[in-house]
Amino acid sequence: MKIKRLFLSTIFAMLLAPLAFATTVVTMVGDANYKPFIYDEQGVAKGKYVDIVSQAFELMPDYELRWQMMPWQEGLDAVKNGNAFAIVPPYYRPNERPWISPYSEPLYTEDFVVVCNNTAMSQPRNYFPNDYLGLTFTGDTGNTAGNPFSVLVKEGKIKLIESDSSMNNLEMVSSGQADCYTNNSILVDNLMIDMPSLSKGLVIKKVSSENAHVGFAKNSSKFPYKNDFIQKFNAALKQVKEHASK
Repeated sequence: MKIKRLFLSTIFAMLLAPLAFATTVVTMVGDANYKPFIYDEQGVAKGKYVDIVSQAFELMPDYELRWQMMPWQEGLDAVKNGNAFAIVPPYYRPNERPWISPYSEPLYTEDFVVVCNNTAMSQPRNYFPNDYLGLTFTGDTGNTAGNPFSVLVKEGKIKLIESDSSMNNLEMVSSGQADCYTNNSILVDNLMIDMPSLSKGLVIKKVSSENAHVGFAKNSSKFPYKNDFIQKFNAALKQVKEHASK
């Protein structure tokens, strides 16, 4: 009888063991086309922000990371509709995107530049965006250049043409189909390296800096682990950044 009880106890313990080490799978939506920070390469998530987030997850044994890469606007819509838990890497836009709350600790600070052709820069333009009224900008879909710029676009004082292709956006400026393009400096530098002919006749000016974050869905009804996850993720992210700075 004792042997039977011992056997049953052992079996019961073996059944409970996997539960004791069970992890919660967390899916992060990532921008599929934002090199070199985050992008999809043949179905694999890659880039600086992928590495940072992955390192943070390594310090969080209760959670397992899954990536779902998609076009930026599609990812934003998924978060807005409450179908996605988190997205990488939005800038802090509480007024424009009230359905993202909260934001994580900053992942990285990006420098933003405006790239204009010589025709657009034939007169002084020292202050962005107020000195750029009447111009036509290209921009990556869903990637805003800050609230003052967005207000001027809504007021019709600046025209904005959006596209999912950064290369196409820059080519439109180079060819004169548009006046200016704005994005982070590293992405623009990489575009120039990939197509050096684009740099001819273009003027690049730094206009601002932005912190990139992980943005979490305000509508968290599908994600009961939200508060616990955010607390642990921010703590892990701080450790990752502190280690990287040493």
